[in-house]
Amino acid sequence: MDEAEEVRKLFSRCFGEGPVHLLLGDELGYEFLEPCGMVFTTFDAGPKKRGALGVIGPNRLDYPRIIPLVRYFGDLIEELAVNL
Repeated sequence: MDEAEEVRKLFSRCFGEGPVHLLLGDELGYEFLEPCGMVFTTFDAGPKKRGALGVIGPNRLDYPRIIPLVRYFGDLIEELAVNL
């Protein structure tokens, strides 16, 4: 996962209005990531600037803990970017 374009493809696999997205196994699109899960959120960092923040780990991630953390840090980054 050292190529930025491949990481962008991962983040583009999820659609919807929810603040946090979850991809599991074959939804990630890579055979070597099938035993993994990904939790991520997107954020606005000012006009015409967007970013994404996420965690990739084994399918047995502690999702009840990871999901709120990813959401919190995404909101925090967005708040800090708007106030700069």
